Amino acid sequence: MTEERAFNKSASTKGQRKDESTPLLPDASTQNSQPNVGKGQFIAIFMSLMIGAFLTALDSTIVITLLTRIGSEFEQFNAVSWLGTAYLIGSCVVQPLSGKLSDIYGRRPCIIVANIAFGLGCLGCGLSRSFKVLVCCRFLAGLGGGAMNTLSVVTVSDYVSLRQRGLYQGIANIVWGVGSSLGGVFGGLMDGAFGWRMAFISQVPIIALATLSVTMFVKTKPKASNKDSKLKRVDFLGSLSLMAAVGLLMFSLSTGGNEFSWKSPIIIASLVLSPIAFVIFWWVEQNYAAEPIVPMKVLRNRTVFAANMGGWFSAMGGMALTFYVPIFFSIVKEYTASEVGVQLTARAAALSLGSVSAGIFMLKGKYYWLSLAFCVVQIAGAIAHVFMAPETPDWSYYMIIAIPALGLGGVLVTLMMATVASVGLEHQAVAISIAYAFRSTGSTIGVALATAVFQTTLWHALSSHLSGETAAEVIECHKQAARVN
Repeated sequence: MTEERAFNKSASTKGQRKDESTPLLPDASTQNSQPNVGKGQFIAIFMSLMIGAFLTALDSTIVITLLTRIGSEFEQFNAVSWLGTAYLIGSCVVQPLSGKLSDIYGRRPCIIVANIAFGLGCLGCGLSRSFKVLVCCRFLAGLGGGAMNTLSVVTVSDYVSLRQRGLYQGIANIVWGVGSSLGGVFGGLMDGAFGWRMAFISQVPIIALATLSVTMFVKTKPKASNKDSKLKRVDFLGSLSLMAAVGLLMFSLSTGGNEFSWKSPIIIASLVLSPIAFVIFWWVEQNYAAEPIVPMKVLRNRTVFAANMGGWFSAMGGMALTFYVPIFFSIVKEYTASEVGVQLTARAAALSLGSVSAGIFMLKGKYYWLSLAFCVVQIAGAIAHVFMAPETPDWSYYMIIAIPALGLGGVLVTLMMATVASVGLEHQAVAISIAYAFRSTGSTIGVALATAVFQTTLWHALSSHLSGETAAEVIECHKQAARVN
């Protein structure tokens, strides 16, 4: 408890507040830990990091329009959703570790390794001659992409004051939103023009240029330590147990109800072993690790815990809507793929507006009521989706889709800044990594829960209206057609 009180005291030294009306974000003048770089050099750094973040977002959704072609070529229609699952698991596993490893080895080496892993993964996907190799390469790309996404925000935080980080976080959210929105479109265009392999290979030279830019301009140094060896500072046992816990959880949530039944032994075993691995990780970090990969005192901070839980639930709800609103347009409204894409532009625009507006408002240093306001907007928007019906005017869909996206874009920025502002400088990289890990797991759980509810509701509705010898076959056919991969 003494250590925890000292941590909380040191975390609030620069931004003390007596009540919620007092700004927690300190002035730029108090943030003297940033590397001294020129404006041109910072722009080069920021652009190279955002290129990596954009490609990461693009690659996360690029397979949406490629699944049929890839499944046909490898004759793996039943397993083709592993292309998305492998990337997701790789990304989620590495995100909690990225911040601490960059503290030990430095931002630049870690970003370079992440970029290389992502580039090799994309290259391997484009050159693969077997489905298993393709899935492994997607996992490698996910490892690199997850690390790139986290390290881009961590590195930008090294160069700007805490008060300004909300604005840059908002820009990063725009980059992510645009990239993830264009992934399927880009994949389809590349497939039509050059074949699906070029959708992956074409990313390699771009990430190579971004890596070169990072090598030339990023100059931050690793944090000093009394220990002689950097290798000895790495919490291997904690890292392995955390990777096992997150990996098993993501595997069970991503494949349960799709590739495997929820009652299958492999899913049950994953759901049982995941919390056991989390307990082992907690014990290692609390009692064994000399330099924990995720210090428990960070998570015990009230603001950090509350902000991460808020981000967890916000990402959960936002991702569920992202996946199932297009199904409503495709099946109920019978829109074409291009018409669905036009409807979803409202989401990307609102997400961008919410992110940037939150960053601008936070230049004043206050975010408590701003966070609550964006949460209310997201909840109201989610409730509005209940009233979507076939007879709803087309113009109103844009508004219904935009409202929760506006709230999500704002709340992710404000909660990230709440997390960063509540810890000391020595824990900020770790805090950002934790925040991204909460978002990733929340997104996956949101889709898994929405899928379970959707499939169950669909099964009961079809069962009550269909009968006869072919009823079971027809029901299963409809469930597969509406399944989220």
